Amino acid sequence: MFDGFEKQNCDYRILERTQRLSQVLQQNLINITENRLFDYYVYYIGQTHWGDWAGVWTQQPWH
Repeated sequence: MFDGFEKQNCDYRILERTQRLSQVLQQNLINITENRLFDYYVYYIGQTHWGDWAGVWTQQPWH
């Protein structure tokens, strides 16, 4: 289940930005999954409300 960036992040300097990303994902996608590659690249993939697949990826600079 998708918990959002803000629940995973301990760095309060980037908390505001990650909360906005989490809100956008949750407002626009359902069935969101988090996929990690080498614990550095993070891919969030989900379905739009009309059934198409969409996603976003990011790097974790805080590692």
